[in-house]
Amino acid sequence: MFSADFSQFLDSLGMFGWRLGLENIRTIMDRLGDPQRQFICVHVAGSNGKGSVSHFLEAVFRAAGYRTGLYTSPHLLTPAERVRIAGQTLSDAEFERRMRPLLPVFEQQQATYFEAMTAFALHCFAGDDVEIAIVETGLGGRLDAT
Repeated sequence: MFSADFSQFLDSLGMFGWRLGLENIRTIMDRLGDPQRQFICVHVAGSNGKGSVSHFLEAVFRAAGYRTGLYTSPHLLTPAERVRIAGQTLSDAEFERRMRPLLPVFEQQQATYFEAMTAFALHCFAGDDVEIAIVETGLGGRLDAT
């Protein structure tokens, strides 16, 4: 369970807020040091089966000896479910501990919920020396934040 102020911040991002264009997510990633450039990324898109394919790919890469990251959405109970590193989901406490230092960037850039979660996942992957990240697309298309 998250602390009250942290939960309030996540809620303030707006679960379904979105904006067209990639400028904001590019700026956010730049301010975080472009963590997405530190690993191979497999981007899973399509109409159906993205979650299943993403989990399958993660299992295949892990079985082949790679250190993996997995980013999926939506979550069922807690946002921490969206991020897995080496097959393990972050605990709520670990999720909050890792995200807190990033909050000023998200606030200053007026990040949407999806932008913040995507940037957070990629930042975690880089910090944990992930070799291959499997990233499930959000809304899809060329303007998707993933």
